[in-house]
Amino acid sequence: MAYINSERLMLKVCNTISVSVPPLGVNLEGGINAVVGTDIVMKCTSASSNPGASLKWYRNSDILSNNQSSSHRFGLVQTSPGADNGQVTSQTLTVTPTSFMDGDNYVCTAHVQGIAETVESNSRTLNLKCK
Repeated sequence: MAYINSERLMLKVCNTISVSVPPLGVNLEGGINAVVGTDIVMKCTSASSNPGASLKWYRNSDILSNNQSSSHRFGLVQTSPGADNGQVTSQTLTVTPTSFMDGDNYVCTAHVQGIAETVESNSRTLNLKCK
């Protein structure tokens, strides 16, 4: 309580605390059985986190990036409300496989800035058939 000119003033102090929470899991789903040259769409979805997670894609343990090859096209990153006021993050990856990609392994990871832990999804292995 404070006094100014003998008048009592009530001051209210509000603090905001931000808490970072990593996702508890990441799920990778989508087609793995395909015909060479036919698009396969995989979707990576993180569990709820705060803030929303950053997603990364890997092929055979090598990180994939936009415009790396015409065989891989990234969808927009989407977020939606998650549990405990967190955010669920998802993204698609469209793969146009060549015959050399049979048996390739795909994984995605989720990471929240400021937290050392990175969560890895289940893996998907391509099983390709010739046209």
